[in-house]
Amino acid sequence: MAVCLNGCVALEPSRADAAPRVLMAKDFGVLADGLSDDGPAIQRLLAAAQALTGPVVMQFPPGKIVRALTAPERYLFRLNETADLTLDGTGCTFLLGPNIRFLSLTRSHRVTVRNLAIDFSPLPFVDGTIVAVNENTRSFDIHMPPDSAAQALGGPTREDGEQAFFSMLWYQGPYGLLSRHCWVKDVKPGPGADSVRLFAADSFSAFSDIVPGEWRVSLPVPGIAHRYGPGACLEISDNDTLNLEDVELWSAPWFGFHVCRNQGTVTFRRVHVRPKPSSGRLTSTWRDGFHVKGNSATLLWEDCILEGMNDDAFNLSTHSSR
Repeated sequence: MAVCLNGCVALEPSRADAAPRVLMAKDFGVLADGLSDDGPAIQRLLAAAQALTGPVVMQFPPGKIVRALTAPERYLFRLNETADLTLDGTGCTFLLGPNIRFLSLTRSHRVTVRNLAIDFSPLPFVDGTIVAVNENTRSFDIHMPPDSAAQALGGPTREDGEQAFFSMLWYQGPYGLLSRHCWVKDVKPGPGADSVRLFAADSFSAFSDIVPGEWRVSLPVPGIAHRYGPGACLEISDNDTLNLEDVELWSAPWFGFHVCRNQGTVTFRRVHVRPKPSSGRLTSTWRDGFHVKGNSATLLWEDCILEGMNDDAFNLSTHSSR
């Protein structure tokens, strides 16, 4: 093993003729029943995969829900200096607790992530409909789905790296929903059952064109939404040659993907950042879908759908000097 000048680890070339070892998640105690915390079993699976040499596939039960409430350093899959590894969800959904993120992949070579969806429970947001606007008190009354109003109460907490605290106002545009940021000062109980009253921060002034009954709103859940916490839901930095395909990210409390300082080829094929289909949700990530900085890699996004981000879909930049 050697270290490149840019800090990436240069691992030995892959043995092209080596057949991959397949590790079944269920053999390490993953129940995938949607209720039990499978976090500890996944750590046993990871330890076994990283102890092997040559190509390895970690395979999960097809179409199941893998619940994860605990993880070391709060990343369910923390892979550092790993080579020739495939994470195959075979169509399962990873349902994460609010303090957990999915993947931290650093200084690794030839890693594939495929065939899985990522969601959170509880969600970092709740959706409602604006039913009244009062510019004098700088407030909106919002009708919420049954039993969800309590989740939205309260304003900024500044806990665990909470970087911002805004809601998203949604209204119909010519081709679909458009959005507007509304920074939140506080959220208190509303005038009726299943309602809340949002008090906008002093920086918000665009009250006049809001149409009650038509405009929708996504409210951040205090202590969950906007939390930098451990980082982006998928942190992908300082790697060489990666492939992500058939991945769905349906919710994230902060950035979806942070893609930074990678080299080689990095491919996102049918990687969708969007609200869970048929769920009626308005929001996917609370910040950028893809936050992409300083890569020398060839980057490819192919057949990807991005919807419902509360910041940029793509934020791409690179930095160089003579």
